[in-house]
Amino acid sequence: MKRVKSIVKFHRIAIYCRVSSARQEGTGYGLDAQFDRCLSYCLLRNLNLEMADLYVDGGISGSTVDRKEYQEMMTAIANGFYDYMIIAKLDRVSRNIVDFTELLDFLSEHDVTLVSIDDNLDVNNLTGRMISQIRMIFAELEQKLAIERTNESIVARIKSSKYPHRNAPFGFNKASSMHLTVNEKEAAILKDMVNVLYETRSLRNVYASCLVKYPEYKWSIEQIKKTLKSRVYTGGMEFKNVFYPNQFPVLISQREHEKIVSIIESKSKDRKYLYMYKDVVYCKKCGEKLRCTVGTSCTGKKYLYYHCKSCRKSISDETLNILFQPYIYKIVESAPIGNSEEVRELNSAIDEINKKEKELFELYMNNKIDSENFVDISNKIKKRKNLFISDLKKHKNANDDEKVKIYEKSGLTTQFVLLHKTVQKIYIDFSEKKIVGIVFFDESKNFMIE
Repeated sequence: MKRVKSIVKFHRIAIYCRVSSARQEGTGYGLDAQFDRCLSYCLLRNLNLEMADLYVDGGISGSTVDRKEYQEMMTAIANGFYDYMIIAKLDRVSRNIVDFTELLDFLSEHDVTLVSIDDNLDVNNLTGRMISQIRMIFAELEQKLAIERTNESIVARIKSSKYPHRNAPFGFNKASSMHLTVNEKEAAILKDMVNVLYETRSLRNVYASCLVKYPEYKWSIEQIKKTLKSRVYTGGMEFKNVFYPNQFPVLISQREHEKIVSIIESKSKDRKYLYMYKDVVYCKKCGEKLRCTVGTSCTGKKYLYYHCKSCRKSISDETLNILFQPYIYKIVESAPIGNSEEVRELNSAIDEINKKEKELFELYMNNKIDSENFVDISNKIKKRKNLFISDLKKHKNANDDEKVKIYEKSGLTTQFVLLHKTVQKIYIDFSEKKIVGIVFFDESKNFMIE
């Protein structure tokens, strides 16, 4: 709300201006033009204004009263702040006959006079009220006809295989002709998302998998859900509850789409589970990647497990967590946790000592100090250097312990991302129920037990 400089005295006025879009700014009903009309009216009528308040809603349709400044003005009127409400034209305040009628009743109840400058009507008498309501009916009709024309234009574009929205959906590129072409990279990502959903039946697993594989895309679970449920990938588009098939390239068959929607909308509790070791756990005997699924115990409790189809062996997620516990420190070794400032100071001190050792050796080689002094000074320097190295090791070990604790306390999604960015493969020996090898992205950490 903007405060307008006081003109005369006594009467209090609310001036309301609104435009639906930026395009209206260039017409005779832009915000500045509306305000100038209202202010000129006040001056010409010599209204006794104590204070005039300006309320402006830009880029909001008149078909709804859910407008910030409009609602603030209504609250002020209800509290008795104004005697007049001035608008440039009736359709600036509303384009809905029901809302407009309620506004007139509301203003009458609070003794506020409504002035519509261009309509030149006194809506406070019966005739003016009737004429204003008739004009409002036509304003509402005009708006509905505009919406209808827009919808017809969108349908015509869809039927011409043109995508009517500004941005192309994920998996497609939009040409200048508004036709869609397949984006091979994004289409492959979409297919991978579908495969993860089929295997895990969990959007949470799809989300965690995307965080690891495609960190450049900042998706949320809701965005992934909306993307996978979109019917545009079946080659058609739904608009106003009508589906128009065979308009765009097909990335997902209709049958696949129905299966995807069925999984997403399923009320099964399986959806909340996260397969921590998906795509990284392998059978040592046959080398096959283990598949993940959900089982039910004799007590009816759900549990996750991984199984080898070839060997017909399985291991539960809970057991795998216990087996992997001793190797967590390898995951968090390179994680950015801990007091790196102290580490830098210790490394800097060790570098300085290395320089002094080099200088001392050069002095000895140039016969500037004797062997006895060289040995004595050298031992003192090495002793000090060993102290710094010992502190550095203690600090590193303390940091690793802290990192493990932070890892264990973090959420499952965070653990999933750390694990999958560090580990490539985990080999399981089903006969002994133990981990016999782990392949890390950092090859120096790899180990295998023969």
